[in-house]
Amino acid sequence: MDDYTLYFVQEGTSGPIKIGCTKNAVYLRVNTMQVGNPRRLQLIAVLPVEHKGHEKLWHKRFDDVRLVGEWFHPTRALMDAIRSEAQVPGPVDATPECLQAAAHRTRSEVRADLKAHHASGPS
Repeated sequence: MDDYTLYFVQEGTSGPIKIGCTKNAVYLRVNTMQVGNPRRLQLIAVLPVEHKGHEKLWHKRFDDVRLVGEWFHPTRALMDAIRSEAQVPGPVDATPECLQAAAHRTRSEVRADLKAHHASGPS
């Protein structure tokens, strides 16, 4: 069974949100995106998943607010889903230092946090 990370990246604080999936370190993926984007990108949430198919499920679920490709309009429904279903560490600027600090956690640590979050209910 492969481990993937579903990630949510936003342009600035109110711009479009990219819903992507990677098997590699998230910070490397986001850093690569930042190189090709003139606007500051922020990693707003991550969700460990068992297979890449979860990305397609999120894309289909929010297809009505898709802008282009994997970029979506930041509607209240999308933001609420991210907050309730993913680990939201708070925005992390897509600078190598910030992303490396956020990415040091293991998947098991992220899963434990998610389990505790869901057990305690929404905050």
